[in-house]
Amino acid sequence: MRANAQPNPRRSSARGGSGAARLLRLIPGTRRKVTAQCYMLVEGDSARYRVLKGSEAVAQEGLHLSKSGQTIIRRRQQLLDQGVLTPVHGHLAFAQDCEFSNPSVAAGVILGRSANGYICWADMEGRLLDEFRPKKQRGRAKAG
Repeated sequence: MRANAQPNPRRSSARGGSGAARLLRLIPGTRRKVTAQCYMLVEGDSARYRVLKGSEAVAQEGLHLSKSGQTIIRRRQQLLDQGVLTPVHGHLAFAQDCEFSNPSVAAGVILGRSANGYICWADMEGRLLDEFRPKKQRGRAKAG
């Protein structure tokens, strides 16, 4: 996905219900440069995270020894098998929108490693997701 591409937030598929939608971007890393955007879809005190078609993911996973790392590897393989992630010019791309219940899993699938989604995603003004995550998710541990 081009860094300057702006999906249309008024699309009915972006909202996915009666709650509010907030466009987020993955904060660019220094080693693994991919671009990704998602909508945080807020419904009451919880949220879902829809990574948008055209978002990029690294082709190669990092070394994973943790349980969460193994979950990321399985989820990436599942998305590859389903054709949601497809190889494109040395990286992977989302062939369609893909929804996650957790921003850390979304970030981990994209980065190919465990990640703290609350500090990997920011809104278009640069505010980290951790600053405005839904109340239901505020009490959770901040480890990624």
